[in-house]
Amino acid sequence: MIDADKEILRLESIIRDGLEPRVAGIRSRALRLASGEQIIVIRIPASMIAPHRSVASKGGRFYRRNSAGKYEMDIQELRETFTGGEHLADRLTGIHEIAVAAAKGRNMPFSIGTLPAAVLSLTPLDYFRQTRDVELDEFNSQQPYLRRPSPTSWMTTLEGTLIHGLPTENGVSMVEGYAHTHRSGRIEAAWRLGGPSQTSSESEARLVFANYFEGGLCDQAMTAANRLTQMGISGPWVVAVTILNIRGYDLQRDHFNGTTAYRDEAALPSLRLERISAETLTPIFNTFWRLFGHKRPNR
Repeated sequence: MIDADKEILRLESIIRDGLEPRVAGIRSRALRLASGEQIIVIRIPASMIAPHRSVASKGGRFYRRNSAGKYEMDIQELRETFTGGEHLADRLTGIHEIAVAAAKGRNMPFSIGTLPAAVLSLTPLDYFRQTRDVELDEFNSQQPYLRRPSPTSWMTTLEGTLIHGLPTENGVSMVEGYAHTHRSGRIEAAWRLGGPSQTSSESEARLVFANYFEGGLCDQAMTAANRLTQMGISGPWVVAVTILNIRGYDLQRDHFNGTTAYRDEAALPSLRLERISAETLTPIFNTFWRLFGHKRPNR
């Protein structure tokens, strides 16, 4: 009987060393069938540095798959693939910029308003390599992050399904939070982070709450990845976040005041993640704290 662990290492080595540039993040596991036989499942994540060529057996060819199997790419396909890979980061940034514009009210029935807010876009790394048209309704679409139990409403949009909190400011078209699930296989969301807070009968503080940001990002990013996975869409995921309307606001957490922010908005460095958790999102949390001039305390 083949030793499954040794076979996994052998196959991973073949894949890893047989491609140039190397592919990172390969994951494998052995499964035992009802018959008693074993199979090995190998997951090769989408790559930010595609295309990769085969260098096995001293080769140097580029291959592509279609419904009939694999074939060697021609010159035109190679040209398009290299060009597409070079611009992938820019295209993913463009996706997030559309999400930020939507939070401000562009091509939307409302905006997130003028109070501090976070805008998230979660996109599978292979978003531009596959055409998807997922069936959506209010039940399988992303729910918004609202700090307290609140009624929501939903609508079908050109892109997918939009679920949102009800307008909260005297009928003005502003909401506290929303989530927009796209039929093409990505999710964007926005939620409030704070606002003016009465500290006494005569004074008012302008506060942003770290737990609103961190709790909201964990909730929205983790549930969005789970929803897309249930639709048959897998990572790695590109997580991009922009903070809006924070000029003149202080960071407050557990009665700790930070430094007043001087930026109107800030795009935080995006992450490419195989798995989304509070731990893997920590680099974004750290950057958020630095917006207010402080290092995030150790948990």
